[in-house]
Amino acid sequence: SSAVVVGVLIDGALVEFDLELRVGRSPDFSPIAGSLARYDDVGREHGRLTVADGRASFEDFHSRNGSYLNDRRIESYFPVPLQAGDRLRLGERCELILQVRPCG
Repeated sequence: SSAVVVGVLIDGALVEFDLELRVGRSPDFSPIAGSLARYDDVGREHGRLTVADGRASFEDFHSRNGSYLNDRRIESYFPVPLQAGDRLRLGERCELILQVRPCG
């Protein structure tokens, strides 16, 4: 099967997920809000990572300070495909590194 587990490295800590990971500083919105709290230029509801058909993508929710894939700013509300090793930057300083592994 093409099922994968996707993870993001945040400040050296790996967070894995299988379908969706909402990304932002609001604890009501994102399960990783605590890891992002010190990055004040990350939005409260910055965006989300999703996995479908074995492929990961990220969608920026019109964040004020933007999201960058390998240093190129991405358009809001337009999911961009991600690959293992991609660097996803939220605002100026918060960098997530994408990891992908087969399920099981």
